[in-house]
Amino acid sequence: MNKKISLALSAGLFLLGCGGKTYYESADKSKNETEREHMECEYEAEKATASVVDSDERRERIDSLVDKCMRLKGYQPE
Repeated sequence: MNKKISLALSAGLFLLGCGGKTYYESADKSKNETEREHMECEYEAEKATASVVDSDERRERIDSLVDKCMRLKGYQPE
């Protein structure tokens, strides 16, 4: 396997293993709507933190912004 591909796969697996995704729920929203709104919150959080250089700090900020966004939309963590 190409060394660059191997390195990219290793990095991806490492990121998947770090922490866990927080799942949200709302009694009056479907799973599809919840997933769509989570993706929207994630997208906006990533845009808002694009200038943060430190990857750990950026991930923490993204997680915090996504949590705030989802709560404002009426969701609670599972």
